Amino acid sequence: MGRNSWDTVVVDIQWYEPTARAHGYNPDARLVLDAHGRQLPAPNRFPSAAGGAGFGPLAERVHRPGLRFGLHIMRGIPRRAVAARLPVTGTGFTADEIADTGSVCAWNSDNYGLDHDHPGAQAYYDGQVAQFARWGVDFIKADDPSS
Repeated sequence: MGRNSWDTVVVDIQWYEPTARAHGYNPDARLVLDAHGRQLPAPNRFPSAAGGAGFGPLAERVHRPGLRFGLHIMRGIPRRAVAARLPVTGTGFTADEIADTGSVCAWNSDNYGLDHDHPGAQAYYDGQVAQFARWGVDFIKADDPSS
């Protein structure tokens, strides 16, 4: 790559929100989640994600010319996963057991923070990152780390 060129394409916030808008966030948004509370690309906005493909097809296309593919995520676990008590991948825990419902982002209401003293919290992140790896994600932009 040249000195003034870029090498990574990043899909920014709320790729899992079918009704996302350019300015502001929808309260109590109906996020697209898998059975383990992990975000999935909204197929109405990312048609190549249909049928459970996730971002695999898009990442493959971005990789063809030698670029890297990245995703923006918010810290924590979706509030909808907590409300539905969805299971955490590879554990006997559920989302409501690992969430810190007092830890919220001031500007986006999609997620709760995680109780990092609970062993299921790391398992949730591990499952999320494993899913991203299966899709071919090279870069993660993690937001709101200190709230």
